[in-house]
Amino acid sequence: MASISRIGPVEYVNGTLVNEWRSYIDPEAYFDGVNVSIHGITEATVEDAPTLIDIGNKLCAMLEGK
Repeated sequence: MASISRIGPVEYVNGTLVNEWRSYIDPEAYFDGVNVSIHGITEATVEDAPTLIDIGNKLCAMLEGK
């Protein structure tokens, strides 16, 4: 309930999309059936995905100064 399984930051300048990136995230947590029924992301979906720690530097670089 307190983890993410997908992230997708985007950047707009004057209303124009200039940068976007998305990735599944392995939350390293139990996938409750209720949550899966809402977003459709399963343990199999994130099997080879990075963890939030793995993408931390990339995400920080994208958000720096924004």
